[in-house]
Amino acid sequence: MVFLRLSAPFCVIISADPIPVRRCPMQTNVLLNTYAFHAPWAKPTLSALLRPGMRATVVAFSFNAGMNEAQAASEGHLRDLTEPFGAYGIGPAHLQLVNWFQDSPQSARRKMSESDVLFFTGGWPDHMMYRLRRWGLTELVEGFDGIVMGASAGAMVQLPRYHITPDADYPSFGWYEGMNLVQGFGIEVHYRETDLQHRSIDRVRQEQGQSVFALYDDGGLVIQDDCIATMGRTRLFRADRLL
Repeated sequence: MVFLRLSAPFCVIISADPIPVRRCPMQTNVLLNTYAFHAPWAKPTLSALLRPGMRATVVAFSFNAGMNEAQAASEGHLRDLTEPFGAYGIGPAHLQLVNWFQDSPQSARRKMSESDVLFFTGGWPDHMMYRLRRWGLTELVEGFDGIVMGASAGAMVQLPRYHITPDADYPSFGWYEGMNLVQGFGIEVHYRETDLQHRSIDRVRQEQGQSVFALYDDGGLVIQDDCIATMGRTRLFRADRLL
């Protein structure tokens, strides 16, 4: 594995044998739970990646609502991300939205291709993947030469196959198909140390044979080259050490 070219984090080795965690060698991936990536637990790391004047595109496809409510939610995502990106010198003039109702596959592709950073919002990951496939955008993302960020659902869909722990929106455990951006591990988002989450984590380790990173709300991962760096509070459940 290669150590990250970053100032603070360390490389976490999750297998005795190196695992190729990157699919696109020129892409850097950031997996988060919330939009507070300008907080002290993340900023020392991300300051090495996010530079003033970069162009960021927010892909707000993760809604499960009617048109009016979804449009308002999409604009809300953009507002909520203005301060975090602004902390890195990426102001409103360099921040744009891909809106399912106002854009087209062509305009979405143009916006994303012209960007340095793609950000995938939180919400319903399976709905997001449906819309990305419907507009033929997954191949563009998988070959994107830049930084791909996502929070909660936006982190989950970066894995080729991700799980959802039962909650108010998803009544049962399920496996879903994401994108081929990073591989070789699983994630448990919004980690609260619950028995239900631990059962899901064990199921991932048993069925996939993969280690799982549990991400507290003030925690995240950065994947660059074949290295995983942790930020803030995370917990690693190794595949060879079941609960």
